Amino acid sequence: MAKKVRKTVAILVLLAAVVTALVVFGSYMTGGKDMRGDLDAPQYVKFEGDTVLDIELPTEETPQEKVIALAAELYAIACEKYKNAERAAFNVQYTSVMFGSMSVPGERYCVKDGDKRYYLDFSIPDADNLMSSLAGAFAPSGSHYAEAVYTDSTLVDENGDPAMISRKAYNGSGENKKGKGPEYIENEDGTAVISANWDNCDVKYLPQIVYYADQEGDFRHTDHEVSEDTILNASITYTETGDGEGYYTVDFELDPNKVPQNLLDSLRASSESPDAHYTKLVQSMTIWNTGYFRTYHALDSWEGKRSIMKLSSDLDFMTTYYYENQPEKLDINNYPYMAEMCHK
Repeated sequence: MAKKVRKTVAILVLLAAVVTALVVFGSYMTGGKDMRGDLDAPQYVKFEGDTVLDIELPTEETPQEKVIALAAELYAIACEKYKNAERAAFNVQYTSVMFGSMSVPGERYCVKDGDKRYYLDFSIPDADNLMSSLAGAFAPSGSHYAEAVYTDSTLVDENGDPAMISRKAYNGSGENKKGKGPEYIENEDGTAVISANWDNCDVKYLPQIVYYADQEGDFRHTDHEVSEDTILNASITYTETGDGEGYYTVDFELDPNKVPQNLLDSLRASSESPDAHYTKLVQSMTIWNTGYFRTYHALDSWEGKRSIMKLSSDLDFMTTYYYENQPEKLDINNYPYMAEMCHK
């Protein structure tokens, strides 16, 4: 055990030294090559039976507690709309920035069709960016992976409890090294596709989340709690896009001291930092005037210590929602590996 600890400390000290040396190169090291494409713009959502929300916009004189209450209400409405939608999808582009310089990008895709839910997560350090590659190589539990998750109303685990089945291939170190993480393959026209090797991937059951109408409980966009009790401040504006169409923009900040314990435990386990904690949670969501999620942007910051090394990271997630009026987004064949890997 002592030998293992000394080896870990040595690696961390070496990494810290390397990071310190490389940061001086500034933009040369952090520029990188992000091969992710732009997310397609969401289209206005209003189906038969939908009505426009009757919302009185706050003014400068509106007490902040009322603005916070309205922000929490809009979030709850959008979560309920997503849960009750027969078919929906979302795309996420995210970036984890460690030590202020190491950037690890990723993409997530989710499609739900009735009680069926297909989900993909690709975390892909930029092979052409040394800082990103170091992050992927040294991050605890590996930050270079591909995960496919599937569930439906009939899927249960070995105990008979509702479950999801996860297949995960990732690069890591020691016992964490399974399969091979994904990479971007650049086409001649400059576009890119994701390539992953799922051989010898980890397969396991996960607890089923709430995502479709017939389930008990509430769908939640984020694992953070969004309520009047957890929102520190908020502002709400409205953008009209024409012909009675438009969306609300809700900017708010969550209290980092009121993070759910299970989420805090997950952060500490994944970072291998027993005192890891969130320091700032800045959120911004847009919601169509019919109540459906349009986008959700989260910028979550945390810090902690692992051995003698201080850790810090900014987690940037940009989510775009799509519904039945954009059918191409609901076709699982339009996503890499979704049809092949998201199954029972």
